[in-house]
Amino acid sequence: MAVLEAKNISKSFDTGTHTEVDAVTDMSLAAEAGDVVLIMGPSGSGKTTFLTMLGGLLRPSAGEILINGQPIGRLSSDRLTKLRRDHLGFIFQSFNLLENLCAWENVYVGGLGVKNRKQKAIELLKRLGLEKRIHQKPRQLSGGERQRVAIARALINNPPIILADEPTANLDSKNGLEVTRLLCEIACQENKAVVIVSHDQRLVQVAKRVITIEDGRLVKEELGQHQQFCEHHSDSNKS
Repeated sequence: MAVLEAKNISKSFDTGTHTEVDAVTDMSLAAEAGDVVLIMGPSGSGKTTFLTMLGGLLRPSAGEILINGQPIGRLSSDRLTKLRRDHLGFIFQSFNLLENLCAWENVYVGGLGVKNRKQKAIELLKRLGLEKRIHQKPRQLSGGERQRVAIARALINNPPIILADEPTANLDSKNGLEVTRLLCEIACQENKAVVIVSHDQRLVQVAKRVITIEDGRLVKEELGQHQQFCEHHSDSNKS
């Protein structure tokens, strides 16, 4: 069963000149637990608009989005906020960390309503290899370390769905590969649906499906290299 589903959604924006621009047209997607779906396309193709609608941050002009089978289009603002908090984790290109808070505090603030959330925040950071960075502020961290803090923040509520917008864009090849590996682990080991928007061809290796968007329309869907990537890294860990 799909934990995240978009049914024929479209989004138009009023330009203020009595005309509308179609950003997304008749797009559909279904993601199940354990899926890694990569959405690719040139700048301005509509992929970030599509992801924003999947996350309930922007309402579509037409069509329907369901999270865990529940249509979200008619939910009140308060109910939609709660649904996002309980079911969605967001990872952003620019990390969106609070500069005046240390690493564990940045993760902590994402865990509203989570029991023992300080302990859980610290455990997540340790699991992501940041045990020596727990008390450091974002300016003291590398790009890869900041993105791992952002991943920990996305995971603290244990959401079934992770949405990632250009998660490797600001990272070098080594840190980009590490974040790619972490996203694969999140899907495989924690049985979460992971939907990624990116220009980064490296992410094809972690995806189960690759969707290409052009001019707001789905033009191609193909298999990714998820299985080979997981098998390769499983063998590497054993050796």
